[in-house]
Amino acid sequence: MVFQDFALYPHMTIEQNLGFGLEREDNDLSSAEITETVHDVAEMLGISDLLDKKPASLSGGQKQRVALGRAIVREPRLFLFDEPLANLDAQLRKSMRTEIVELQSEMGITSAYVTHNQEEAMTIADKIAILRDGELQQLGMPSEIFNEPTNLFVAQFVGSPDMNIFDAKMTDEGETYRVELADSSFTIPAELLPADVDTSEVTVGFRPQDLFLNASSARVQGHGGPVLESSVRVIEPLGTEAIVHAEAADGDITATITQFHEIVEGEAIEFTIAPEHVYIFERETERLIKGRLGSETSETGTTSEVEV
Repeated sequence: MVFQDFALYPHMTIEQNLGFGLEREDNDLSSAEITETVHDVAEMLGISDLLDKKPASLSGGQKQRVALGRAIVREPRLFLFDEPLANLDAQLRKSMRTEIVELQSEMGITSAYVTHNQEEAMTIADKIAILRDGELQQLGMPSEIFNEPTNLFVAQFVGSPDMNIFDAKMTDEGETYRVELADSSFTIPAELLPADVDTSEVTVGFRPQDLFLNASSARVQGHGGPVLESSVRVIEPLGTEAIVHAEAADGDITATITQFHEIVEGEAIEFTIAPEHVYIFERETERLIKGRLGSETSETGTTSEVEV
């Protein structure tokens, strides 16, 4: 098990820390075999040059590698990670994330990884279990969690920036459903919704990455999505894209776009989104009605490697 705190013995060298778990009475390994195992693991983790040092002289990343090594030398059938990267800075967390994924793949050992960081969960896990107040909300692959969240809580928890959420009314028009926002409306093909939809009070969600500009032009060309008239408040340039914060009749809107050079703070702009990318939830129960791919996911697997 690897914890948020590195839990290394300060008076021991790194080599002694790595081998301590093997020096127990029920272990049949000889001293030479323990030394060989420790050196093999140290080489795997790139810490062979640290074996004679003590924990106080190591950086945070080096200490975390030693903590990983202490678990690896015991050749476990299951790794348990309890927020192991929480004490590291942002840049080091990213590099350690990659190392953990590569290590787990190389060793082929099932791992349960607990984290409150949804980015860690999405990038590390084969399957994710999302908990709320001790209750399982959803279990599935990262793509399922992102595109077909079980409920509004999961949808808002996963994804960065956060999903845009608006109250709406939905009415059955036969082959389509009309969704009415405060200042605009759009239609969703009935085939994208479950056959038993019986609610009119809904919550709609738009991922910032799915919004784009030139909404009026898209509408003229036959695009069926909503036109969201907005006023730009803040633009956060990120190089090839920018996070745009705007204000609309329905509320605040956040969009991640690449055409940010075309807009300035304070001007009026229009966003739109493809209907198939709109999320729809029951207002009262917050249960998913329609996900990003158009249909609700009912089976999301039986095991998990990350708990959030």
